[in-house]
Amino acid sequence: MFKHSSTRHRSGAKVGAMSTTTLDQAVDQAEETYHAFQVKLKALISTLISHHEMMLKFSSSQRQATTSICDLLINTPISKCVIGTDHCSKTEEDKPSEEDEDDNQNEAKADSTSSKDQSDGPQTVGNYTANEPGRKSEDRSMNECRHSFHSVIGRGKSLEDLEESFMGLFNASNDLNMVYAKRYMEWIVGYLEEWETIVSTRIEGRLIEYRKLRRSYAHYTDKVQGLHEKVVKQKAKKAAKASFRLESKMDRNRLKLSGAEEAHNDIGRSLLSLIEEVTVYYWKDLVPLLHMMIQFSINHSSDLATVMAKLEKTDAILKNISEQHGTSVTGRLADLKPEPVPENIKIQEGPITESIPENAKEKDEEKEDLDSLASESQCLESV
Repeated sequence: MFKHSSTRHRSGAKVGAMSTTTLDQAVDQAEETYHAFQVKLKALISTLISHHEMMLKFSSSQRQATTSICDLLINTPISKCVIGTDHCSKTEEDKPSEEDEDDNQNEAKADSTSSKDQSDGPQTVGNYTANEPGRKSEDRSMNECRHSFHSVIGRGKSLEDLEESFMGLFNASNDLNMVYAKRYMEWIVGYLEEWETIVSTRIEGRLIEYRKLRRSYAHYTDKVQGLHEKVVKQKAKKAAKASFRLESKMDRNRLKLSGAEEAHNDIGRSLLSLIEEVTVYYWKDLVPLLHMMIQFSINHSSDLATVMAKLEKTDAILKNISEQHGTSVTGRLADLKPEPVPENIKIQEGPITESIPENAKEKDEEKEDLDSLASESQCLESV
């Protein structure tokens, strides 16, 4: 997968000329860089999976919206134009005669036989080939409206043979969306997941091996150092050579140390090159992803445009039916609104009366009673 090789680390130092300590430090730094890159890669995968889920939700909501609109239009003058002949129950005038029914049954048997033969192989639709076995046949009862379009993919029809009704075309677009969503998950998200698996498997495996070799190298370094100190002490005491057994043991461990150092450095240099290839030249592995996303968008949009372009004919039929029934596609909301009051008619406003509290009314009544009694008493005195 990775063909690029580098003899220099990103710091500029030659990898082969690194000391063991410097190599360990470089690997630790490269490991941190790799883990940061791995976090971003997993975040990208998670984002594309969320995008795939939104594609499915959009397709589902569009299908529900189409079905809700068509529910209101059953047995109306525009039923066939909107829902289509394959989706609605027929009226009494549209019911065929007994001879026609026999002919239709024979044709239906022939169609079912041919469709069964066609379902044995993959079906080509637009820019993609789909094979979806196991679809259940839908109820074709004449007493109820069918709200699910017979699958363009399952029936093996091309995009040029769609029923040109509102419901038929929108459900065909939903079928396309579902197929492309499946391909999006398999091709685009699947590619990223495979890439992440390959990279993590190789790097994590090399890191495990490198850590083992680092421990082995440290072990033999300490062991040789300890044996060397013992040899020096023996020579100091006896003022002569150390024991043959001790020197032989030290020589054996020096050979083991040399082999451990060589293996440690080889794996370390290889690991540095691998991590650099992944974290610096990763854009090379994103080129196929971008290519697939571009092709996905082109093919998806092209197939949807082929379906939706057929709505022009549906719209023309809808306009024709509307004109025949004295209406238009612009609607009649203006006619349904209440008539506005003419400007020359003014509404007479009555006198404004202030509300009088109940207590004030009682006081006024008492005052009037007292005034009437006082006037009556004055009349009696004058008499």
